[in-house]
Amino acid sequence: MDKIFGLPAHPLLVHAPVVLLPLGALGVLLMVIRTKWFERYKWATLVVVGAGMLGAILAAGSGESMEEITRRRAGDHAEAGDAARLAAIIFFAVMLLAVVGPLLWKRWSASRARVADGASAASDAPAQLSADSSAQPTWLRLVVSAALIASAAGSVITVIDAGHSGAERVWENDDDRGDRPAPGYPDREREDDDD
Repeated sequence: MDKIFGLPAHPLLVHAPVVLLPLGALGVLLMVIRTKWFERYKWATLVVVGAGMLGAILAAGSGESMEEITRRRAGDHAEAGDAARLAAIIFFAVMLLAVVGPLLWKRWSASRARVADGASAASDAPAQLSADSSAQPTWLRLVVSAALIASAAGSVITVIDAGHSGAERVWENDDDRGDRPAPGYPDREREDDDD
């Protein structure tokens, strides 16, 4: 994808991960601090992080296309964009696991309880599992929370790094460009002279 409505796609698409991934990270932080909010906001946060991940993938792809079209090597910015894309994918995968994992755990625990109940009914022995066998162990919740926070932080840090290096790349005044504005931006001095 090179252009959107006649404009270069990359500068437009980068705004999705820049806004959505930190927003998703904030949601994760709040859900980890107030565990009651996890059930209420987990699906909305998953959607926000997923949209941010999709934006990061599209932004990195459009950046590669823009680099080919303009024949300007993006250097550190391209590497930072690739890191942001990977961090966004990891963040989404961890968030997906945090949301879907408990559902799978409950299903697995319920099937295990049915097997134990069937075995105890056949032998008239007491059931081996407690009534709350579907609850996740505390250690697992702590590991998932730590993974969520780490992946959210990694995603935000890499997005900031990619954005910063991209801004430096656009606004740098190197020897071959002199004092001319960055590509795609009007020359303000020339506009003032026309008045």
